[in-house]
Amino acid sequence: MSDSQRSDSQRSDTQRSDYATKWGHSFLPCDRDFSTIKQGLTDRDRIYTVDEIKEALMDCPSSKKYTIIDITGKNVLDFKDWFPKFYQKTAISEETKGKQVSKKNKEHLSISQYHQFNFDRKNPGQIVTQPFIDSLQKSTFQLRQTGSAKVQPPTAKAYPAGKVPIKKAKLDDVKKLVSYIPHEVSLKDGSIVKPHVFYKNLLKWPTTGSADDDNDSDSDADVEE
Repeated sequence: MSDSQRSDSQRSDTQRSDYATKWGHSFLPCDRDFSTIKQGLTDRDRIYTVDEIKEALMDCPSSKKYTIIDITGKNVLDFKDWFPKFYQKTAISEETKGKQVSKKNKEHLSISQYHQFNFDRKNPGQIVTQPFIDSLQKSTFQLRQTGSAKVQPPTAKAYPAGKVPIKKAKLDDVKKLVSYIPHEVSLKDGSIVKPHVFYKNLLKWPTTGSADDDNDSDSDADVEE
């Protein structure tokens, strides 16, 4: 974003505009905080667990500006099944709909192609995109399903069991690395974390694939503490 005074979102009583700036060109105050976070992580030779990542974040000079929240599978809502009830998976711009525009010239909604998104409360489900911020070129997309009911936020959990299934092939790779993981790591605050136990529990997680794959994953997950 070339204008450092512009925020990444502007609102009025009925309208809102969101901006997707180019990487490295936002000039927002948070950029400096992100750079200190990145530096704090790269300064560490090895990181084995989430607790070590959290400690690195809290050691950053900008740590007082943000709060770290642990996210688990129980915090993730089921948007995958909820979305099709109210919105279309794909959309063609209103300007290129109809037979007067050839198929190859129709404009399909592709988020990465735009840097400004405009919403109006008077037209729910409609989004007006612009390829650049304040561009004269605009495209209008209708995302709401025709005749769909009033949108209600999702309430169902995406992972009722609380654990996100992992591909069996990835767990197989983790098994090969377990022998190189230390049993204990001391954090700067004096506390002790046990990466070996963390990965042992990880190997027992549910996997994506056949039932036989899941059983194999569980039976091979015995690791010495």
